[in-house]
Formats: sequence, structure tokens, C-alpha cells
Amino acid sequence: MECQKLTLEERRKIYHLRRWRYGIRQIARELGRSPSTISAELKRHGDVIDRNSDHITQAHAANDAAHARRVMASRKKMRLKCKTIRHYVELHLREAAWSPEAIAGKLTLLGYPISDEAIYQFINVERPDLKSTLLIAGKARRRRRAGKSNRVKPVAAASKRSIELLPQEAKSRTAIGHLELDALVGKQGKSAIQNKTDRKSRKLFLDKVPCLEAQGYADTLIARMQRSVPEGVLKTFLEDNDSEHAEHQRVIKNWERFPISATLIALLREGP
Repeated sequence: MECQKLTLEERRKIYHLRRWRYGIRQIARELGRSPSTISAELKRHGDVIDRNSDHITQAHAANDAAHARRVMASRKKMRLKCKTIRHYVELHLREAAWSPEAIAGKLTLLGYPISDEAIYQFINVERPDLKSTLLIAGKARRRRRAGKSNRVKPVAAASKRSIELLPQEAKSRTAIGHLELDALVGKQGKSAIQNKTDRKSRKLFLDKVPCLEAQGYADTLIARMQRSVPEGVLKTFLEDNDSEHAEHQRVIKNWERFPISATLIALLREGP
């Protein structure tokens, strides 16, 4: 069953492919999503994105709007919709001094399956006045232990200069040498394509990278620029703050060894 919640990375791909005039069904095939999901995304956020902006800005605007919509929906949602269950929970918290875990277990035995998580949400969101009963019951909520994981934590990208410092010639797309960097990730993150697009000419430099690990990602970028970009052409990189761009300072230092007249600047596009 398809998960309907789109990620920021998926939105970047949607708006990137849309700029290249891909159809809804083509985009759906690229992302492994249903056409109805892509169509709903484009219709829902048509009024909140600036059609003159690049795809990264559009994706962030759509993602922020989706997050705000979920927050509002969560606030309007009523927990424990059955009045009988709400009364039962309140009564056993106040009078019987039961814990949410005990109440949830008893309700399940009575034929009303409900989780203690739902009861905690009911208390936190709708009835904060009942929080004092948790102390009476002696069952203040315990923190869940995080399981051990071998997953490598992503490295945050080092500080970059603000996108507001992007030269006017780059904003107006009147000069070549200002590149946008992005990563196109395959299903389950098993493969990725490093995409470098010149803002004026729209020339693409595509390179396959084994993963989104920062060191290999930077090595691929350096090798491509040395091989394909003439001396004095490259001026700025426009990249987001994702972990694969964590070594952009090494990219800049590497460039300083070559006789390039322009100044290389790593610019941060606002976002997570």
C-alpha cells in the first residue's frame, strides 16, 4: 500500500521534473507513486509556490505548506471520539487513579481496543487538566529507550553563505557559471545521480555516485568540474544543506589550487 505522505526529496524531484515538462504519469513512474498522488500535490500547492522560482524553492514552499496543513488538522482532531470512552478514561484517571496503560488494557478486554498512546494524546492535547492524575496513579510517562542502530548518522553541512548573496547575474540567469547542485536518489536509496545544472544555459552534468556519503559525493563533483568546466567559467555553487554537501569547503579549497579567475562560493538554499 502506497504511503500518501510525500517527502521533501520527492517534492524536489516532482518540481524538478515538472520544470522539464514531464507529464504527471511520467513523474509518477519516476517516483514509484500513483498519478493521483502527483496530481493532488500539484493542484494542492499551485497557489503557494512561485512558478518563477527554481525547483528547490518550490519544493520547500510546498513542503512547508503541507506541514502547516498537518499541524492544523492535528489540532482540530478530537481524540477518543466516543463519549463513553472519554467518560470512562476521565473517571478512572480521577477516581480510580489508574494509569493510561491500565485503562487501555481494561478497555481492550471490554471490547473497545484503544492504545495508551491515544489516552496520552487525549490528555496532552484536549485535557491537560488531567495531567496531575498521572502523578497520583504513580505512572508518569516513561521515555522509550531508543534501540541500538548501526545506521550512520548524517553529517550536517558546514556553514554556507546565504542565498541572498547570490549575484544578480545568477538570479536573472544572464551569465553562465552559476551551477545548481541536486541529487536524484533511486528507490530505497541504493543509487543516486549527482545533478549539476547551469542556471543560464541549463546544461546538465550528470554523474552516478555510489551513495550520498559526503566524501565520495565531493570527490565526484571535483572530478567532474576539473574534467568538464573550462578555466574561469565556474563562479558559484547553489546547493541545499543536506548531508551530502557537508564537504563543500574541501571542494572550494581544491579549486583554489587551480588558476581560475572567478571566485567560487558555496551558497545555502534555506531549508533543513
